Amino acid sequence: MNPILCHFVRYLFQWGLLILVTLGCDSLDRVQDTAVARVGDSFLYRSDINLRFGSFASKSDSAVQVQNYINTWAKEQLLYQQAELNIDATVKKELQSLVHQYEVELYGQVYKESLVNLRMDTLVLPEQIQQAYENSKSIFKLKEPLYQYRLLRLPLDNVDRSEISMRFRRFDSIDRQFLDSLSFQFSTYHPWDSLWISRKEILQDIEFIDGGNLDQYFKKRNYFEVKDSLGVYLFVTNNRRDATERAPVSYVENTLKNLILNRRKIEFLRNFDNEILQDAIRSKKYKTYVE
Repeated sequence: MNPILCHFVRYLFQWGLLILVTLGCDSLDRVQDTAVARVGDSFLYRSDINLRFGSFASKSDSAVQVQNYINTWAKEQLLYQQAELNIDATVKKELQSLVHQYEVELYGQVYKESLVNLRMDTLVLPEQIQQAYENSKSIFKLKEPLYQYRLLRLPLDNVDRSEISMRFRRFDSIDRQFLDSLSFQFSTYHPWDSLWISRKEILQDIEFIDGGNLDQYFKKRNYFEVKDSLGVYLFVTNNRRDATERAPVSYVENTLKNLILNRRKIEFLRNFDNEILQDAIRSKKYKTYVE
């Protein structure tokens, strides 16, 4: 059959199945529903209109949109009914075969996805992420530099400035607690020096850094105090990774987790396909007659 026709049938079937499922759920309510249009033996109900449309800006807007929808539905039904009467029997048989095949595939896909969600182990341990990282050394090359830093900004006249500076430079667990308790005094506070930040984010988020001086600040691990008219920045550079270097594992952790889960899903579905076939053979539900 013409590939365009096959694609068109697939599109119509998928949307048609969705509509049939929706209508099937509401079939008990159809007795009390009100028909708004009829084409042959097919009816369009008020509940279909309510499902399709939400609120309108005005009554006139509502009337126009509803009438357009009804007309479109009617034209589609007329075309379908005319096609049923006039399409060659051989073509109709092919279409019915395609529709059935797509139905089988669609039901199977939905069922498999539900099994994956219910039964597949989705717990990914840190050691599994690390192992996947080690096994994919050539994949995770950086396209841009990454940086680690911590930063805070406080007023020039802050009475605790010397102690804050000392603790911010040292930054052990007790210092971290102390600074966290004073964070309401800081107009800027970024204590997460284990996070990897892109060059673009650095230039957007740190006012005193631009394309001309970024490398100067991140040349090595260092501490800086940068003053402006409103306050002083305390800035500690922690680390950097240049473009073409290997991405840090923490930076690609989500990608690695998805990679593990995708591989696990493929294996789960492969085993399921084998099991369902073997079970059918054992129960004599499946039998072949080809010699």
